[in-house]
Amino acid sequence: MAFNFQGLNRVVGALSADLWFYATSETVSDVTAAGYFNGASDMLAKGDVIIVADSNTPATATLVVSSSKDGVVQVSAPASPVVE
Repeated sequence: MAFNFQGLNRVVGALSADLWFYATSETVSDVTAAGYFNGASDMLAKGDVIIVADSNTPATATLVVSSSKDGVVQVSAPASPVVE
C-alpha cells in the first residue's frame, strides 16, 4: 500500500525537530521501506520523529527521519517495535 496523508499528523513542533503521529493499517516493516514517506518530503525534515501505530498487528514504532531532501525521505527505526 502507499503512504496516506490523512494518517500523518503533526503533534508538536520545536526548533530542531517536529513530532509526528502516523496511523496506518500497514506493518511497521512496510512503513520503514525505502521511499515510503517520499510523498511527505515537503513536510518532514531531518531529525523529525514519527510515532507509527499499526492497527492490524497492533504494534507501534518510533522512527527518526535521517534524511529528507530532493523529494526523498529516509527513516530509521532506532528502537524495536512494541507489540501490544
